[in-house]
Amino acid sequence: MNNKLSNISIQYRKFSKGQYIEDPDQFNEFLNFFEDQDRLSRVLLQGVGIVCGLKPKLIYKNRLLSSIDLSQGAALTTDGDLLTLNKTNKVSEDLYVSDLKTVDLEYKSFTHFKAYDNFKIRYPSFYEGDQQIELWELATAQEAPSDFQPIANLSNLNDKYLLLYLEDYEKDVKPCRGVDCDNHGVLQIRNLKVLVTTAQGIIHILGDERLVIDPITGAAIRSRKDRIQPHPLFSDGILGPVEPQRVILSRLISESGVETRYTTADLKKLYSEALTKYGFGQAVFEKIQTISQIMGFPIIYPYQIFKEKVEKCLALDAGFQYAYDVSKDLMDTYSEIIKLLPKAFTRNFPDFASFPKHIMLGKLISDTQLDSTRHQFYNSPVLDDEKTTQKLKELVSRFNQQALNFKYSENKNRLKLLHRKN
Repeated sequence: MNNKLSNISIQYRKFSKGQYIEDPDQFNEFLNFFEDQDRLSRVLLQGVGIVCGLKPKLIYKNRLLSSIDLSQGAALTTDGDLLTLNKTNKVSEDLYVSDLKTVDLEYKSFTHFKAYDNFKIRYPSFYEGDQQIELWELATAQEAPSDFQPIANLSNLNDKYLLLYLEDYEKDVKPCRGVDCDNHGVLQIRNLKVLVTTAQGIIHILGDERLVIDPITGAAIRSRKDRIQPHPLFSDGILGPVEPQRVILSRLISESGVETRYTTADLKKLYSEALTKYGFGQAVFEKIQTISQIMGFPIIYPYQIFKEKVEKCLALDAGFQYAYDVSKDLMDTYSEIIKLLPKAFTRNFPDFASFPKHIMLGKLISDTQLDSTRHQFYNSPVLDDEKTTQKLKELVSRFNQQALNFKYSENKNRLKLLHRKN
């Protein structure tokens, strides 16, 4: 399999009237140039992933699965292929001309399946060495040949995931018999398949995660086969609230009574206990570190150093309450970050090799609103009117500065409050 954008044409030839051209590569160069420009325009100026639709719905009859209905939609692969469901609208009467398709449909109802063998192409995402991952091809009642079986026989639905896959290869040319071959080009096969795989298959398609150093930014990032899909939004608990316990003075009074004389040490103890239960913001630092690694932002200020500064601040006789304030400020910044995060599905230059001929449609039976096994749409920065990614980067930078600039003077027993927001 040759990805179209792995090598692109950057020039082509113009021909003069009456010029005799013997080399067909010169004509192909012309076609390749404009096809490459079209693909690059989609990927770099629009984006990649699922644009809309392509959502499955399971239909049951008599408690048996009778069909998987997939809604019409559109998706863009990282190789610039625009994928949308279609069906045959007109069968060609010419042996050497393709049938005409239509995309004017609400959904396709897949009622049959069979084991799928990718031996013609050997698409790398589907292979572990020489072994293909488990795959099944879906077909409608009209499209299913005799070797397909009813969808009701598809077992273990809780471990099934959907894929769109574009078979893209050249059909072998057979010797011409009794006809002139000069007008018959090599047929470029482009079959859109709806496939089913298992959780293990999805894990292989995404690839194993490993930390690498970005050669441009110097940041540590997670790398795997699909370098686009690991968005921080999919990380476990990344959107979960993290907030320090409130310091409530009335609770202290109700426990000890209004007649009790309270000291600075009593107040300091309240703030210290609140920050200790909060872990001095460790969870927030870890979450933003994850965001920074995946988005390619600079590494954040070390949590351990920040914790040591807060602990020294809490040991002061006065001003210790500002240790709580800086933690609250960091939490407020984190709240802004996770509010903006769902909109930050933007890629400046998508990795062409991430999903060149396939799109993940997610778990067949899913109860989550955001499925990490379903490709989102990662739009080009030119379509990011609100500059979301840049704002997100600025918020992470603000978090860094707040943690870095929190200082105090032990000699004067006073804090230099440099962590405040502008």
